[in-house]
Amino acid sequence: MLKGTTSAGFEFEISDETLDNFEIVEQLLKLEDGDNMAFWRVGYLLFGEDGMRALREACADEDGNVKTSVMREQLNEVLTNQKPVKN
Repeated sequence: MLKGTTSAGFEFEISDETLDNFEIVEQLLKLEDGDNMAFWRVGYLLFGEDGMRALREACADEDGNVKTSVMREQLNEVLTNQKPVKN
């Protein structure tokens, strides 16, 4: 299980079952091949619609605008800077 809070304040919890989804690996491989939309598909696979909505809210500036670069940074933070926790 991965559990944490990003620098933007997005709190997440990703179950081991979700992490063991080969579709995530496929999307990451597509990303390596240059399919930039694969990055967002990974986010939806990890967090679902509600989780992505919460991530957008955490990334919004004071005017409610959400920059793609901030969303990308936060997703990347989740994918690269977390350590598994035991339940």
